[in-house]
Amino acid sequence: MIEQLKNILLTQLPILILTITVGVLSALGDGVTDQLSFDRDRINSGQWYRLITCHLVHLGPTHAALNMVAAIVGWIIFRRVFDQFQWLICILVSALSISTMLWLSGVEWYVGFSAIIHSLMLLSIGLDRSINKITRFILIAGLVSKVLYEQFCGAIFSGTTVINGDVSVESHLFGLISSLILLLFFKFKDRIFHQV
Repeated sequence: MIEQLKNILLTQLPILILTITVGVLSALGDGVTDQLSFDRDRINSGQWYRLITCHLVHLGPTHAALNMVAAIVGWIIFRRVFDQFQWLICILVSALSISTMLWLSGVEWYVGFSAIIHSLMLLSIGLDRSINKITRFILIAGLVSKVLYEQFCGAIFSGTTVINGDVSVESHLFGLISSLILLLFFKFKDRIFHQV
């Protein structure tokens, strides 16, 4: 029984650490969010850690909870696609590439994990060998359609009343773009490392 519990905890460690971290940071309030958010002026003054930490803080507990529920559901469905180290690398690469795109696009301020969720969802759908081609096409088409709809029509729901702020729809697009970078890496990694 104890061995089974230990195995369950070890296999679920990435999502547990993420959920606990986001929960604690959310509970610590606005002061912590201010210190860890994507803030263009502070990043320009050398606070580069914000390129990662902005994805761990949220507009409030509801925003954090919604993002973590989505992350947990994604983890339950797709956890077998990568090992724990690969998940960590994918999250870090997604965070850095999304934050770079936020910076390049002129965004002044950002918080939340939803862009990484979009990145990991597309990446997982693209690489999960248990999904047949038709289902993969439908899932990718649905996700891409949702993000494109947001780019032209705005967020599917009004975030102001639910999460105390506007949904950053451009970050969702940047999440999909970052997953394409990762998909290309995974597709060609054997060729890349074979030549080195």
